Amino acid sequence: MEKFDSLRQEMEGCPPIDGIVASDIMTLPEGLRPIFNRLVRKSALTVVEFASEFGLTPDQARQLGDGLVQRGYLKSEVRETDGETVYRLRLARTRQLRPPPAPA
Repeated sequence: MEKFDSLRQEMEGCPPIDGIVASDIMTLPEGLRPIFNRLVRKSALTVVEFASEFGLTPDQARQLGDGLVQRGYLKSEVRETDGETVYRLRLARTRQLRPPPAPA
């Protein structure tokens, strides 16, 4: 099976979410984890970077990135300077943990 087809199948098996937290990355399908790990380290990837780093064509990278945006894992923006699409992690809001009340 071609790499893109495998990644697309893994992506399609991911449930929709409202953002991702770091601990979620370990629960993702094995093929998708390197994409998220790279985004954690670099903070953003253009379509061209996404394609070259993961052995995809730019069209395949865009399809995969857009699918992850639709499922709530990534967000995308178009840079005004060059019109390039950039993908970033869509971070979930985390609850503020409060310490337990002090004993009376």
